[in-house]
Amino acid sequence: MAERPRLHHSFHVPGEVRSWRVSRRRGSKDPELKRYQGKVAAFAKAAGCKPVSLFTGVVLRLDFVLRRPLKAKHWFPSVSDLTNMLKATEDALSGIAYHDDRQVIQANVRKRFAVGDEEPGVWVEIRYCHRPKPRQSTPPEPETASDGKT
Repeated sequence: MAERPRLHHSFHVPGEVRSWRVSRRRGSKDPELKRYQGKVAAFAKAAGCKPVSLFTGVVLRLDFVLRRPLKAKHWFPSVSDLTNMLKATEDALSGIAYHDDRQVIQANVRKRFAVGDEEPGVWVEIRYCHRPKPRQSTPPEPETASDGKT
């Protein structure tokens, strides 16, 4: 019997989070970004992630924990763009947890500063949503003409 794929994966990737950024000099060939994406891919594989059918939706929950700067200007982390961190992590999981990031139908994402001695990194939760099978509808029964005679 074929092994059923798990419908939920959860793991933590420790270390500094990198964001996808476009620059004329580096673009997506940024070596720090490539290292980060390789690390995310390795932790996803270790957690048992495997690409699922293209007809399966993916729900991501990402919690980016950032190191607090010595002199933070705001109570919230304004050092990295949240959507760029999401894109870098989505791209890292593409081909590992799903075939293509077009399968991501929902992303719950937040960034925050590390609290106390908490280690920076990203907490990743992946859930797979299979499309429900269409109902087999039965055709309506034909109406019989009723003229009141029996």
